[in-house]
Amino acid sequence: MADRAGLALGAISPGVDVFKGLITYLDALRSHTDELQALSRRTQTLLITLKLLGRTVRS
Repeated sequence: MADRAGLALGAISPGVDVFKGLITYLDALRSHTDELQALSRRTQTLLITLKLLGRTVRS
């Protein structure tokens, strides 16, 4: 069980970093189109989900 938790945490941390980078990038382009705004919102939702999953796995 601990091995699976460690593996999950190992995958979640890089995922969080990737989504943070995407949010930063998309925020810079946000004013260009409504589609980019929607993509940014979805990315933020995924980031929150990954963070919650990471907290759940840790506990």
